[in-house]
Amino acid sequence: MDEWKEFREELLQDPEVRKAYDARAVERALARAMIEQRLAKQVTQKELAGKMKMPQGNLSRLESGTMSPTLATLQKAAQALDVPLEIRFGNQVISIN
Repeated sequence: MDEWKEFREELLQDPEVRKAYDARAVERALARAMIEQRLAKQVTQKELAGKMKMPQGNLSRLESGTMSPTLATLQKAAQALDVPLEIRFGNQVISIN
């Protein structure tokens, strides 16, 4: 296990830290999905930010999971990467183009 993972696991033993970490689970999942799609399309952060008409710093914060994306931002990312965007709400699946 690398040093960061060991450090993270140590920090997560604190209930307050664990609560804050768990509260950002959705942001981290969205960030991972966005990064995976960007890398699969072989697009740099700079290129994607340009296509989305946003500062690269904002995209960096989205990909780090420290900034929550709006639905409009997710739509821009999906369009820029030419990938579908779907949201599941209960048994309803909404395709967003």
